[in-house]
Amino acid sequence: MKYIFIVNPNAGNGKALDFVNNELNNINRKIDYEIYKTGAPKDAHRFVKEYSSQHIDDDVCFIACGGDGTISEIANALVNTKHKSFAILALGSGNDFIKYYKGKNFLSLQSLIDGEKHNIDILKIVDGSGIDRYSVNVCNFGLDSVVCSYANKLKDKKKKNAYTRGVIRAIFIGRYNDISVEVEGKLVTGKKLLLGTLANCHYVGGSYF
Repeated sequence: MKYIFIVNPNAGNGKALDFVNNELNNINRKIDYEIYKTGAPKDAHRFVKEYSSQHIDDDVCFIACGGDGTISEIANALVNTKHKSFAILALGSGNDFIKYYKGKNFLSLQSLIDGEKHNIDILKIVDGSGIDRYSVNVCNFGLDSVVCSYANKLKDKKKKNAYTRGVIRAIFIGRYNDISVEVEGKLVTGKKLLLGTLANCHYVGGSYF
């Protein structure tokens, strides 16, 4: 097994790389590994996709060293690959996905390499762009689309409390949405919808259950 650490250098208050190196020094056995530092959004997805296509038969575990964004990019890149898996050192903000696994230590590399693999469910998202995307956590539409769109802009500007500020904005401009939802061929919504959530796990926005 080879471990590839996908490190968002901005995670962990800018100390993600130091954290990874410290964990590597403290594990009880040597492992085959390399470290890749991401340089921009979607960079983790690009790297994992390219590496997987060039090492089709290699047994590789990509370790997301960041938050939910890094986890999502890696998971999307690994769909339909063979001999590949991903794990998490939760060094970023939010980290909603890991809250599903109560009592597990996502800040210990030793626990990670001593752990067992488990399959997870994943949500497929087809948005009309022609490019399928996937979510390991939740897919929201309606109000929360407005929340996340605004929160992402604030995060890009390194503003604090981005998700909560997005909620406040959405209360004023995102409450009435023209959305139709069909389940097994039957329409289950009316003309207007506040919020729709397809939930694979339990939390969004860092603390919203």
